Amino acid sequence: MGSSVIKSLSFILLTLIVLLSSACAKKEVTVERLKVDELVKSLGPVIELKKDDPRAVPFRLEYYGAGVIADSYKQLSYRDLGFLAVEFESEEAALKEALRLKQYYHKNWLFDEVANEPSLEDLIIYKIHAINPSLAVQRTPKHIPQDPVAAPAGAAPAKGGGH
Repeated sequence: MGSSVIKSLSFILLTLIVLLSSACAKKEVTVERLKVDELVKSLGPVIELKKDDPRAVPFRLEYYGAGVIADSYKQLSYRDLGFLAVEFESEEAALKEALRLKQYYHKNWLFDEVANEPSLEDLIIYKIHAINPSLAVQRTPKHIPQDPVAAPAGAAPAKGGGH
């Protein structure tokens, strides 16, 4: 009878070890992809440019590292400043590329040609909470981008910066 108790206790202990180790195992965290159209819409007063627009920043697939999705990018303009929103397969890939290029990213999107353009930085930091991982201290938006469509009826237009 002592032998069967020891076998039962051993079985219970083994089962507990397996359960605890599986509960402590690192879980794969996936980031839901932002839809390109939702991304553009969330930026408010941003214009999506056609590829032949002179303000469009050229997209060169070979310029970006592993994980870039070839046909998933947008050429955008805000206050006549062009920039790119480039989708990556994962947040890790976008982060790695943002570090390499010293640009901004959010989830699995890289925002290229944004760094050192204060109005673009303000826009993506404020509207979609993008960060530049190459900065030790993240920049705080100085001018909150105003969406003219969202202004309350009868409100005066926002001053400064607009063309």
